[in-house]
Amino acid sequence: MAAACGHAPPPAPVAPSAPPDPRPRVRISKPAEDGHVVRLPVALAEIAGAALTLDASRHDLVLALDFSRSAFEPTGRDVDGDGVLGVWAPWQPAIGTQGLRASPLEWTTDADDSVAGAELAATRTLLPRLDPATTRVGLVAFGSKASKLLPLSTPEAALAALSTAQLGAQLGGTNISAALARAARMLAGASAREARRSILLITDGFPTLPPPQQRAEDLVAEQAALLAGAGVRVHVLAITSPLEPRPVLEELTRVTGGSFELVDDPTELPVRLANTSLSAIQSVEVRNATTGAAGLAVRLLPDGRFDAFISLAPGENVIEVRASGAGGTSEVARRRLRYEPPRAAAAGGAPEAGELLETLRRRTTELELLAELRERRQQQRRELRIEPARD
Repeated sequence: MAAACGHAPPPAPVAPSAPPDPRPRVRISKPAEDGHVVRLPVALAEIAGAALTLDASRHDLVLALDFSRSAFEPTGRDVDGDGVLGVWAPWQPAIGTQGLRASPLEWTTDADDSVAGAELAATRTLLPRLDPATTRVGLVAFGSKASKLLPLSTPEAALAALSTAQLGAQLGGTNISAALARAARMLAGASAREARRSILLITDGFPTLPPPQQRAEDLVAEQAALLAGAGVRVHVLAITSPLEPRPVLEELTRVTGGSFELVDDPTELPVRLANTSLSAIQSVEVRNATTGAAGLAVRLLPDGRFDAFISLAPGENVIEVRASGAGGTSEVARRRLRYEPPRAAAAGGAPEAGELLETLRRRTTELELLAELRERRQQQRRELRIEPARD
C-alpha cells in the first residue's frame, strides 16, 4: 500500500560513471551498401538508418498513462475525427461497491473523445515507430494509485497489453509520485546498464495525492531527485489549457533532463507523442552532395532512427546524412547511389514507384501537421510573454 501511495522510493541510485562520448554515430541501413542502383521512373530514393550516441544504443522506456477520473470525461472535441462528438451518456444504475458503471469507457457516448481515448490512440501511434531490436517498453497506469500493466517488453507486446488493460482500476485523484516510483522500479530491476532509460508521462492534471496538495508536489520533487541520480529522464506531455501554469511537472523534467510539452488540444496528442525525442540526437539532415538538393520528408523518430527521401540525378549521387547531438557535436555518413533512368517502355506500370510517391506524400503531410503544431505553440508562448500595457 505504501508503494501505491508514493512513499516507497525506488532502489538507490546507481553511482554515476564517466560521461559517455556524446558524438552521434550515423548508421545508414537503406540502401544497405554503396553502389546501389536505382532504376525507377521517378528519380527518387528512400534513405533510412539510425543516429545514436553511446548512451542511447538501446532504450528502455516506461509509458505512464493517466487514467484518473477526469481522463474519462468528455473533452468537447472530436478526438478520433469520426464525426461524432462524445458527450455524457445517459445515467445508468450504479454497478459494484463503488457506485460506478461497469467501465469508465461507458461514461460518454464516444470514449475515443475522452483524454483516456486520446492517450490510447497516441500510444498506439507511438509504439509502431519504436525499433523492437533496440527498444523495450513498459506500461504503467495511474490515478489514485499506480499499477504495472506490462514489464519491459517489445513494442508489439505493449500494443497487445493495451487491448486487454483493465481501465478504471485507478479512478480517483492524480498520484504522479506513485506512477514515477512504479516506473523507476521497473527500470531499475530490468534495464541493461548501457540502455538509455526514460519515463514518458501523460497526464491531464496536477499531482493531488497523497494529500495535502503540497505533500503531493513534494513527493514528485523527491522522485525527480532520485530519478536524476539514477540517470532516468522524464518526459511529460500535459494535456491542459496553454494558460495554466504547471511548475511542478516542468521542474520534474528540468531536473531529470527530459522534456515538457503542453498539449492544449487532445486531438494533437498522437502527433506530439509520436514525435517526442527519447534520444540525445537533436536533428538529422539529409542532402545530395552531388546536386546540393536537400532531403524530402526527413523524419527523426523517437528512438533515434531516421528516414527521408532524396532526389537523384542521372549517374552517381553521393548522399550525406548529418546527425547533430547535444553540445553541437555531429557526424556525417555517406552513401553512393547510381540512378539509371529506365527506358520509356520499361518505365510503365512500376508499382514500387507509386508506393514510393504515396509514402512521400503521407510523411510530408505528417511533418506539415507537426510544423503547424510547433508554430502554434511558439505563437502562444510569444503571446504569453507580452505584458499588458501600463497606464
